[in-house]
Order: sequence, then structure tokens, then C-alpha cells
Amino acid sequence: MKKLGILLLFAVLFISCEKDNGVIPEDLKKEVTQDLKGKVFTAYEAQVYKQGGTNTEVDPKNAYFTKMEIVGNVIELTSASNGKSRYGFEINNANRNSEELPEVFTLAMKSNYKNFYIYLSRDYSNAVITLSDGSSSYGISLKP
Repeated sequence: MKKLGILLLFAVLFISCEKDNGVIPEDLKKEVTQDLKGKVFTAYEAQVYKQGGTNTEVDPKNAYFTKMEIVGNVIELTSASNGKSRYGFEINNANRNSEELPEVFTLAMKSNYKNFYIYLSRDYSNAVITLSDGSSSYGISLKP
């Protein structure tokens, strides 16, 4: 009986020490910010959606945001008037229970805007910003 108890103890210790291969959202955010440090994304397509159901294509140079860059651990967005604003973010579709990374990271932006998200391709080849401001919603596609 004593040997069985020792065997069970080692089995429990072995199982509890087994490496966790799941995604860790905090580490993923650090990895993304490190990978994108100094990389500037520029708008190449933009649309405005009005509450009445009309959508209008906008010149990307006149989009709500024209550039995106990670500065430290925040995202800096440049508007068409060259105004810069910084926003904190979280990657909210990285799941501790998952072993696989999503194809597109969903960055939930910390801001007063409604529905403010950045969808970033896992290979960092494309990003899409969506946000609502008043009666208008914006969709901006960016690439490095």
C-alpha cells in the first residue's frame, strides 16, 4: 500500500509539472508588440458607413486613420490631419485553452469609441481598423 501511495504521488507530481502548451494571451501581446516595433502600416482602402445604410469609399489619405504603428506597448494611430493618438489594447481572441493561434488577431482597443477593433493577420501582412463615432462607422484597411 505504501508503494502504491508513493507511485500515485509521483504520478500526480508528474502530471502537474507537465508543460502547458496553451496560448498565453499576455505573452502573445508581448510577442506581437516586439515583432511590430518600428513597423508602420499605411491605409490603402477606407469606407464610411452612415446610419441610413449608405456606405462611401474614401481616399485612404483622407481616412479616419491613415497610419498605424506600435510604440512601446500601445498602438499609435495617425489621422488624416496628422494628429496622433495612442491606445492601449488587448488581444481578445487568444485563448488559454487553445493550442493554436488564430489566423487573425482581434485587438480590442481601449477607447471611448464604440466597436473599436483592429483585426491583424497572424503574418502581419494586413490590418483592418473598425470603429464607430456618432452616426458613422469606419473601416480602414492597412498594410506595412
